[in-house]
Amino acid sequence: MLDLFVGRDVELSQLEASVAKPSRRTVVVVIHGLGGVGKSALANRFAHLRAEQFSLVWWICADSPAAFTAGLAVLGVFLDPQVADRSIEQQSESAITWLASHDGWMLVLDDLANPGDAVMLLEWLWTGTVVITSRRATGWGSARTLRLDELPRDQAVELLTKVARCARPHADLTDADLLCRELGNLPLAIEQAASFLASAAVTPSRYLELLREQPSRMLAARSKGGDTQRTLAQVWRVALDSVVASPLAGMVLRVLAWFAPSGIPRSFLDSLGDELEICDALSRLATWSMIGLAETAISVHPLVQAAARTPEPTGPHRRSGDIAISRDFAADAIVRALHQGDRDKPSAAALVQAALLHARTLIDRIASDTETAATCRLLNELGTHLKDNGDPTAAIGYLARAHRGRERIVGRDHPDTLDSLHDLAHAYRLSGDSANAIHHGEITLASRQRVLGRGHPDTVTSRHELARALESSGALDRAILLYEAVLTSRVRQFGFDHSAALDPLNDLARTYRSSGDPVRAVPLYGIALASLEGRRTDGHPTVVALKIDFGHACCSYGDYSKAIPLYESALVERERDLGRDHPDTVDLRRHLALACGESGELRRAVSLYERVLESRRRVLGDVHPDTLGSSCDLAHACWIVGDTGRAILICKSILVDCRRALGPHHPTSNAVIALLSHISDEPSPREP
Repeated sequence: MLDLFVGRDVELSQLEASVAKPSRRTVVVVIHGLGGVGKSALANRFAHLRAEQFSLVWWICADSPAAFTAGLAVLGVFLDPQVADRSIEQQSESAITWLASHDGWMLVLDDLANPGDAVMLLEWLWTGTVVITSRRATGWGSARTLRLDELPRDQAVELLTKVARCARPHADLTDADLLCRELGNLPLAIEQAASFLASAAVTPSRYLELLREQPSRMLAARSKGGDTQRTLAQVWRVALDSVVASPLAGMVLRVLAWFAPSGIPRSFLDSLGDELEICDALSRLATWSMIGLAETAISVHPLVQAAARTPEPTGPHRRSGDIAISRDFAADAIVRALHQGDRDKPSAAALVQAALLHARTLIDRIASDTETAATCRLLNELGTHLKDNGDPTAAIGYLARAHRGRERIVGRDHPDTLDSLHDLAHAYRLSGDSANAIHHGEITLASRQRVLGRGHPDTVTSRHELARALESSGALDRAILLYEAVLTSRVRQFGFDHSAALDPLNDLARTYRSSGDPVRAVPLYGIALASLEGRRTDGHPTVVALKIDFGHACCSYGDYSKAIPLYESALVERERDLGRDHPDTVDLRRHLALACGESGELRRAVSLYERVLESRRRVLGDVHPDTLGSSCDLAHACWIVGDTGRAILICKSILVDCRRALGPHHPTSNAVIALLSHISDEPSPREP
């Protein structure tokens, strides 16, 4: 609260002078000092006093890479609401782009622990002002630095008096000087203590007695220059001892300590107790300013979180075992939220995004060699979610860490370990790394065959994944052998008509076609389509893709009469679901035109080529390579049906564009030249 800010006149002047100094690029000022010394309060005061000087003032909590990215993402959405439905990474990139192209703004990076976390951002910026608060004093390169020390004693007493009497105007503050000295004149510790004095109606002397009744190694470490977070932890422990009637409040705070500082869904705590018990615990913590509480979300100051995660062997609230339990509970809560978010709920997307942010934050806060079964489960769940939602590259690190942790905890042949290895192989394949996908897939398959047997469903699944990796790498013969084995197992277990047989059936048919054997592929496509009859799956993307692949296979060996109705049915569904100008729709219409032309339906082929060209001109423009290629297709079709004049006119009209846009040796340019030459030398097949 700005009206409770005291002192710091010298520091404010130094900060203003640093910002005012001329610079050829972004002005970066680092406010550094001990935790709780008031770095954030100083930056906030400066931003308030100089708000009119800046076109935009934005604050980002940067205590972890995940929180830093999330803060940039929120800024990106604020500056451009159109990126709200994009990924966090894309939202943060949007914010950086805006900052790099505008001037007169100020960005505050609060509690930045590692200078390296801001390197990419600062390298992109050439204008504006960046104020960084951090406990770290070195490693900031050419940035201007401002060291912030504890408040002078008189200002510390003034701060305690203001905070306490704001809530309790007639509070007895005798011996406030002694209390401030005991707290090391640290502003955050003083504010916490003053709030306690006012809320619990106790005197500074009684507060000191509570501290002395429970001697703190944290205060002793502080007096020797140790971690100031321990001083804050002592204040936190005394507050809990005095005002928390139920241990649940302590457990709640320890659990909250593992999430990102803000936007913590209240639903994360549902399994801790019934709703009334949790509401009571949250209310108690909010009363003592230990958390921020809204209807759906919770926030906790990062320093309070750090204190809550720090073991205190002599205290009742932060025993190592209790902290470990809270960490695992937090991990399980995120996993449950990710599963709940997969359901068809209006809030599903928001819940998933929140869970992903908090998952990354929790994982950032644990060492890679200290995973538990719960944190490995979270790592695997996060990696699987990223893998299945279009970011397999990011998934690989989490899945690899989950696999290493499970191998250490339960052994290399445990089902959970093999599940992680299977998911890792899948992520490598989706990311395009076929070599690693095959390597990990072969290990998984060999292990599952040894542990579970050749016919176990998990073994069959691993065989299927390895087949797909081999297919992606071009090893079609090996892939076919594995696909055949998978299909045999699935049919033996479920029958041809079961959905479990559909994927290997499609995969095997596709691989037959890719290997140059469409004759073997066609019957499999027919079986797959027949197995879907009566299931009301018509129009499903998988069925549409199956019809298209079936049509391609038929065309491969000249059965256009069978391919055309397949293409026609799929085209109706694509136009309905994707629109007439969607690239997939246009591409399918072109395949139908080709099939019609080969089957002798020449006039229909011309009409389809005309529609393809119209769509590509509308979406891509006149000189896009695909548009020019479609023009060439249409010219050829016109010549085939006997409209030689139109064919020549089309070729001549696009030849200049082909040479200018694509170059004289581009395949499309060569095709147009060859067609024009052929038309001039040879009569149309349809001409007398």
